[in-house]
Amino acid sequence: MPKSDPHFQSFRKLCAQYGLAATIQRFIVYQTLAEMKNHPTADMIYERLHPEHQTVSRMSVYRILDTFSRHRIIRRLNHPGSVTHYDAFMEPHHHLICVQCGEVWDISRMEGENFHIPTGNIPDGFQVLDLTVDFQGICPNCLAES
Repeated sequence: MPKSDPHFQSFRKLCAQYGLAATIQRFIVYQTLAEMKNHPTADMIYERLHPEHQTVSRMSVYRILDTFSRHRIIRRLNHPGSVTHYDAFMEPHHHLICVQCGEVWDISRMEGENFHIPTGNIPDGFQVLDLTVDFQGICPNCLAES
């Protein structure tokens, strides 16, 4: 992968916005996540990229995803009873989560959607950066199995 690749150049600009070095390993992890629309886990990302990129270790994938999520380049999805999933789609949206199999689907926000955040429950000085709603239920596949 030459550093002159247009996708890598876009990635460099994204990293520069957050003061991060745009390494090849970071690019590989980011591209792999962006291509996977199923909200993968770190292990799923590693399994996808490892056959072609054996220099990227499993621990590197975990560290890179942690760095990206701390800088809000990607979303970390933590749901009770489930392993952590990741999402590179950063446009405002919600998630539909199956509580049995852990699958996650995107749900677009509706035009004009507006939530009122009760400010009486928020500590002084707390800055809300994003608001998402997680709809939890049982997917058709899990319902059919039960």
